[in-house]
Amino acid sequence: MAGAVLCTLNIRHDSTMVAVLLKHSEAKVLIVDYQFLHIAQGALKILSETSSKLPHLILIPDYNQEVPTSSKTSSTFANLDYDGILQMGSLDFEIRRPEDEWEPIYMLSSSFAST
Repeated sequence: MAGAVLCTLNIRHDSTMVAVLLKHSEAKVLIVDYQFLHIAQGALKILSETSSKLPHLILIPDYNQEVPTSSKTSSTFANLDYDGILQMGSLDFEIRRPEDEWEPIYMLSSSFAST
């Protein structure tokens, strides 16, 4: 609804592969479940050592789990939590629908394409 392209990542990837996919897709936002935070942080660390622009990390915490502060996770990355992002939303947000059937709404990860 925001006009962004969705690129799902395989949960079996390690940090190196996730970094490659993030760089290739030029992701601006990385939404990650808490149980895979260590992989996402590893990928962002790898990307930070290149000239790549880092995506924002949005964390989906486990039920009743405190969202770690940046000092607990990594001082380099700005962490946001999913519920907090939703609360920042505007009720009068203008939905951006695809203009035609050729406009992409998702990108297939290379690991899914070769089965």
